Amino acid sequence: MKHLLVVDDDYGARESLRTVFAPDYHVTLSTNAADAKRVLAVNNIDLMLLDVIMPRQDGVSLIREISADYPDLPVIMISASTSIKPVVESMRAGAIDFITKPFDVDDIRSRVATLLKNNTRKAAGKKPSGSPASIDPDDIELPVNLADAVSDFERRLITQALWKSGGIQTRAAELLGTTRRILRYRMEKLNITLPDTKPRKI
Repeated sequence: MKHLLVVDDDYGARESLRTVFAPDYHVTLSTNAADAKRVLAVNNIDLMLLDVIMPRQDGVSLIREISADYPDLPVIMISASTSIKPVVESMRAGAIDFITKPFDVDDIRSRVATLLKNNTRKAAGKKPSGSPASIDPDDIELPVNLADAVSDFERRLITQALWKSGGIQTRAAELLGTTRRILRYRMEKLNITLPDTKPRKI
Protein backbone atom coordinates (compact mmCIF):
# COMPACT_ATOMS: atom_id res chain seq x y z
CA MET A 1 0.00 0.00 0.00
CA LYS A 2 1.31 3.45 -0.91
CA HIS A 3 2.29 5.68 2.00
CA LEU A 4 1.19 9.33 2.05
CA LEU A 5 2.46 12.01 4.43
CA VAL A 6 0.08 14.90 5.16
CA VAL A 7 1.76 17.94 6.73
CA ASP A 8 -0.62 20.69 7.90
CA ASP A 9 -0.92 22.63 11.16
CA ASP A 10 -4.70 22.84 10.76
CA TYR A 11 -6.47 19.93 12.50
CA GLY A 12 -9.52 20.06 10.25
CA ALA A 13 -7.46 19.96 7.07
CA ARG A 14 -5.36 17.04 8.32
CA GLU A 15 -8.37 14.97 9.31
CA SER A 16 -10.19 15.78 6.07
CA LEU A 17 -7.25 14.50 4.05
CA ARG A 18 -7.00 11.40 6.24
CA THR A 19 -10.68 10.70 5.57
CA VAL A 20 -10.20 11.20 1.82
CA PHE A 21 -7.17 8.92 1.46
CA ALA A 22 -7.27 6.39 4.33
CA PRO A 23 -9.41 3.82 2.47
CA ASP A 24 -6.81 3.45 -0.30
CA TYR A 25 -3.47 4.49 1.23
CA HIS A 26 -1.51 4.35 4.44
CA VAL A 27 -1.70 7.93 5.74
CA THR A 28 0.63 9.54 8.28
CA LEU A 29 -0.21 12.99 9.67
CA SER A 30 2.28 15.65 10.77
CA THR A 31 1.50 19.01 12.33
CA ASN A 32 4.70 20.86 11.42
CA ALA A 33 7.94 20.71 9.43
CA ALA A 34 10.05 19.33 12.28
CA ASP A 35 7.69 16.40 12.78
CA ALA A 36 7.54 15.79 9.03
CA LYS A 37 11.33 15.49 8.89
CA ARG A 38 11.23 12.87 11.67
CA VAL A 39 8.61 10.87 9.77
CA LEU A 40 10.60 11.03 6.54
CA ALA A 41 13.73 9.81 8.30
CA VAL A 42 12.13 6.50 9.36
CA ASN A 43 9.54 5.81 6.64
CA ASN A 44 9.47 5.27 2.90
CA ILE A 45 7.01 7.97 1.85
CA ASP A 46 5.55 7.74 -1.66
CA LEU A 47 3.99 11.23 -1.77
CA MET A 48 3.70 14.25 0.53
CA LEU A 49 0.78 16.69 0.76
CA LEU A 50 2.25 19.84 2.29
CA ASP A 51 0.65 23.04 3.58
CA VAL A 52 2.38 26.25 2.50
CA ILE A 53 1.79 28.37 5.61
CA MET A 54 2.85 26.76 8.91
CA PRO A 55 4.35 28.13 12.14
CA ARG A 56 8.12 28.14 12.67
CA GLN A 57 8.94 26.71 9.21
CA ASP A 58 6.75 27.02 6.13
CA GLY A 59 6.22 24.40 3.47
CA VAL A 60 8.37 26.03 0.79
CA SER A 61 11.44 26.21 3.02
CA LEU A 62 10.85 22.60 4.08
CA ILE A 63 10.97 21.42 0.45
CA ARG A 64 14.18 23.34 -0.11
CA GLU A 65 15.73 21.79 3.00
CA ILE A 66 14.86 18.17 2.23
CA SER A 67 15.26 18.19 -1.56
CA ALA A 68 18.85 16.89 -1.44
CA ASP A 69 18.05 14.00 0.92
CA TYR A 70 14.74 13.09 -0.74
CA PRO A 71 15.12 13.92 -4.45
CA ASP A 72 12.49 11.36 -5.51
CA LEU A 73 9.70 12.55 -3.23
CA PRO A 74 6.67 13.97 -5.12
CA VAL A 75 5.18 16.92 -3.22
CA ILE A 76 1.74 18.49 -3.67
CA MET A 77 1.42 21.89 -2.00
CA ILE A 78 -1.89 22.88 -0.41
CA SER A 79 -2.84 26.43 0.54
CA ALA A 80 -5.85 28.63 1.25
CA SER A 81 -4.15 31.54 -0.53
CA THR A 82 -5.45 32.70 -3.91
CA SER A 83 -2.16 34.44 -4.71
CA ILE A 84 0.04 33.22 -7.55
CA LYS A 85 3.23 33.95 -5.56
CA PRO A 86 3.18 30.81 -3.37
CA VAL A 87 2.50 28.70 -6.47
CA VAL A 88 5.62 30.03 -8.18
CA GLU A 89 7.75 29.66 -5.03
CA SER A 90 6.51 26.11 -4.46
CA MET A 91 7.18 24.98 -8.02
CA ARG A 92 10.64 26.51 -7.97
CA ALA A 93 11.36 24.75 -4.68
CA GLY A 94 10.46 21.40 -6.22
CA ALA A 95 6.72 20.84 -5.72
CA ILE A 96 5.06 18.88 -8.50
CA ASP A 97 1.51 20.27 -8.07
CA PHE A 98 -0.43 22.93 -6.14
CA ILE A 99 -3.99 22.73 -4.82
CA THR A 100 -5.99 25.46 -3.06
CA LYS A 101 -8.36 25.03 -0.13
CA PRO A 102 -11.16 24.18 -0.05
CA PHE A 103 -10.21 21.34 -2.36
CA ASP A 104 -12.47 19.22 -4.51
CA VAL A 105 -12.33 15.63 -3.18
CA ASP A 106 -12.58 13.91 -6.57
CA ASP A 107 -9.98 16.27 -8.02
CA ILE A 108 -7.39 15.75 -5.29
CA ARG A 109 -7.93 11.99 -5.34
CA SER A 110 -7.42 11.96 -9.09
CA ARG A 111 -4.24 14.04 -8.91
CA VAL A 112 -2.67 11.88 -6.21
CA ALA A 113 -3.58 8.66 -8.03
CA THR A 114 -2.16 9.98 -11.31
CA LEU A 115 1.10 11.09 -9.71
CA LEU A 116 1.57 7.78 -7.93
CA LYS A 117 0.78 5.83 -11.09
CA ASN A 118 3.15 7.86 -13.25
CA ASN A 119 5.91 7.99 -10.67
CA THR A 120 8.14 5.04 -11.46
CA ARG A 121 10.82 6.18 -9.03
CA LYS A 122 11.47 4.44 -5.72
CA ALA A 123 9.71 5.58 -2.57
CA ALA A 124 11.43 8.51 -0.95
CA GLY A 125 13.83 7.00 1.53
CA LYS A 126 16.70 9.15 2.73
CA LYS A 127 19.67 9.15 0.38
CA PRO A 128 22.41 6.98 1.89
CA SER A 129 25.56 8.71 3.08
CA GLY A 130 28.44 8.40 0.69
CA SER A 131 26.19 8.37 -2.39
CA PRO A 132 28.06 9.55 -5.47
CA ALA A 133 27.53 13.18 -6.33
CA SER A 134 27.42 12.44 -10.04
CA ILE A 135 24.10 11.34 -11.55
CA ASP A 136 23.54 9.52 -14.81
CA PRO A 137 21.59 11.96 -17.06
CA ASP A 138 19.44 9.06 -18.26
CA ASP A 139 18.15 8.61 -14.69
CA ILE A 140 16.96 12.21 -14.35
CA GLU A 141 13.20 12.74 -14.58
CA LEU A 142 12.45 16.14 -16.03
CA PRO A 143 10.43 18.43 -13.70
CA VAL A 144 7.03 19.85 -14.47
CA ASN A 145 7.33 22.90 -16.71
CA LEU A 146 7.01 25.78 -14.27
CA ALA A 147 5.49 28.26 -16.71
CA ASP A 148 2.81 25.79 -17.84
CA ALA A 149 1.98 24.81 -14.26
CA VAL A 150 1.55 28.42 -13.15
CA SER A 151 -0.50 29.32 -16.24
CA ASP A 152 -2.80 26.35 -15.68
CA PHE A 153 -3.33 27.32 -12.04
CA GLU A 154 -3.97 30.96 -12.94
CA ARG A 155 -6.42 29.93 -15.67
CA ARG A 156 -8.44 27.80 -13.23
CA LEU A 157 -8.32 30.51 -10.56
CA ILE A 158 -9.64 33.21 -12.91
CA THR A 159 -12.32 30.91 -14.31
CA GLN A 160 -13.54 30.12 -10.79
CA ALA A 161 -13.66 33.83 -9.90
CA LEU A 162 -15.59 34.65 -13.08
CA TRP A 163 -18.14 31.98 -12.29
CA LYS A 164 -18.58 33.13 -8.68
CA SER A 165 -19.04 36.72 -9.84
CA GLY A 166 -21.62 35.80 -12.47
CA GLY A 167 -19.28 36.90 -15.25
CA ILE A 168 -18.91 40.44 -13.89
CA GLN A 169 -15.24 41.18 -14.45
CA THR A 170 -15.02 44.02 -11.92
CA ARG A 171 -16.30 41.72 -9.17
CA ALA A 172 -14.05 38.89 -10.32
CA ALA A 173 -11.07 41.23 -10.17
CA GLU A 174 -11.99 42.16 -6.59
CA LEU A 175 -12.16 38.48 -5.61
CA LEU A 176 -8.70 37.96 -7.08
CA GLY A 177 -7.25 41.08 -5.47
CA THR A 178 -6.40 42.75 -8.78
CA THR A 179 -7.80 45.38 -11.18
CA ARG A 180 -10.27 44.88 -14.00
CA ARG A 181 -7.64 46.05 -16.52
CA ILE A 182 -5.11 43.46 -15.38
CA LEU A 183 -7.80 40.78 -15.26
CA ARG A 184 -8.85 41.49 -18.84
CA TYR A 185 -5.20 41.41 -19.94
CA ARG A 186 -4.66 38.02 -18.26
CA MET A 187 -7.91 36.66 -19.73
CA GLU A 188 -6.77 37.61 -23.23
CA LYS A 189 -3.29 36.25 -22.57
CA LEU A 190 -4.63 32.92 -21.31
CA ASN A 191 -7.55 32.77 -23.77
CA ILE A 192 -10.18 32.63 -21.00
CA THR A 193 -13.94 32.97 -21.50
CA LEU A 194 -16.73 32.44 -18.98
CA PRO A 195 -17.52 28.70 -18.90
CA ASP A 196 -21.01 27.42 -19.73
CA THR A 197 -20.94 25.08 -16.73
CA LYS A 198 -19.62 25.58 -13.23
CA PRO A 199 -15.90 24.74 -13.09
CA ARG A 200 -14.56 22.29 -10.53
CA LYS A 201 -13.05 23.76 -7.38
CA ILE A 202 -9.30 24.28 -7.38
